[in-house]
Amino acid sequence: MASNRYHTTHQVAQLLGVSLPTVVNWVEKGLLDAHRTPGGHRRICASSLVRFARENNYPLVGGALQPTGERRRVLLIDDDRDSSDTVSEYLALKGNIQIALAEGPVEAGYQLSRFSPEVVLLRMQIGGINSLALGQQLMELARPHPLRVVAWSDFHDPNLELRTREAGFVSFLTKPTKLNAMLNEIQSHLFD
Repeated sequence: MASNRYHTTHQVAQLLGVSLPTVVNWVEKGLLDAHRTPGGHRRICASSLVRFARENNYPLVGGALQPTGERRRVLLIDDDRDSSDTVSEYLALKGNIQIALAEGPVEAGYQLSRFSPEVVLLRMQIGGINSLALGQQLMELARPHPLRVVAWSDFHDPNLELRTREAGFVSFLTKPTKLNAMLNEIQSHLFD
């Protein structure tokens, strides 16, 4: 689901902590997508800005690129309540993101239909379930709407990371994950 929010070059300069001429140069060189209004002013789409910031390692200010008044929806599936509470509070406060929690497949299916998340953050080591299969099932159930599933693993496992990519997951995070890095990753998929 793409965002329709547009930023001025001045706003982009403030969000990225650079000068206004720098942003104008990026646009003129084709490094940052923009269009011109009938009055000749440049406007940069939020999704283009997020993509540019991510590709060039600019930190995204939590919630700053969020369309006004619109809270994006993320489903967090994790059976470790302490961990999920910490992550959900951070995403809600810093990213202005609406969070729903699920501890297993039944709750996840319920939240998928009730909450309609745009992104799912799925812990890969939930006791007694195949998280890889759960992620695939959720993506299938969400059709025709796109559902981006982010794998969140207790440890780095290159084979698991490869299998999640092959299964259609959009990214793979490994614990311990810095919360601001997790927020940036999730926001990048909310504005795809």
